[in-house]
Amino acid sequence: MKLKVLIAVLSVILAVLLAFVPYVHRMSTPTEPSSSSFTSTEASSVHTEPASSSSAPATSVPATSAPATQPTTQPTTQAATQPTTKPQNPSYSQDPKVTAFIAARMKTWICPVKDEFGEVVGSRTFASSRGGGKRAHAGLDFVAPHGTKVYAITSGTVQRVAVFYQNTWAVEVVNDDGSILRYCEIATELKVGDYVQQGDIIGTIMRADGGTEMLHMEVYYGDGEGMLTQSGNKTYKYVSEKNYMRRSDLIDPTFLKDLPQ
Repeated sequence: MKLKVLIAVLSVILAVLLAFVPYVHRMSTPTEPSSSSFTSTEASSVHTEPASSSSAPATSVPATSAPATQPTTQPTTQAATQPTTKPQNPSYSQDPKVTAFIAARMKTWICPVKDEFGEVVGSRTFASSRGGGKRAHAGLDFVAPHGTKVYAITSGTVQRVAVFYQNTWAVEVVNDDGSILRYCEIATELKVGDYVQQGDIIGTIMRADGGTEMLHMEVYYGDGEGMLTQSGNKTYKYVSEKNYMRRSDLIDPTFLKDLPQ
């Protein structure tokens, strides 16, 4: 009977000990943080650091202002150094009187050929050699096709219409300012006494017997005497001393090609 009681008591004691041991083990073992709590803390710190660093570029002036100012100021400086107007017309004469005359006409006269014409070079220029050097070219040649219209450079009165060269015609016009223009190697319907307004049709370019097609222009100041063609004249007021076979007030007509069309 006593043995049974003793076994029962020991069984109770053993059961109590077995129940208490796990609790003691949990109390004595340190608790480690879970992976979920670590991830949450790390994510929080990573998120807040970029927030503070992203505010720096927003207050940084060089990063935004430098590209905006450099492209706009540099071209402005370069443009300021470039010429804003075209070069002035070259000097067409050494004589101050003629220089003033031409400067004034450049503002009011118009080009006699509105269509395209060949470049005025070589034998087409004023004072170029003619007849193997026996005489000098007294005019300026606008090379253009047969039938090209020729317009009045300025207003004036026709004083002479005559055959000029290889069965072409010349029209001499005394302008309102007293100067004289001779339109040559053309066909015309004008007659002496006709008044032409600036821009009126003087005639059309003719094909000469030799096959050339051009408008030959001559300019005279207006203070000479006699016919415009004077084969024996050797003295000139406004051009170099050459054998032009023209009147003494002949002017270099080179500026005509630069007149506005």
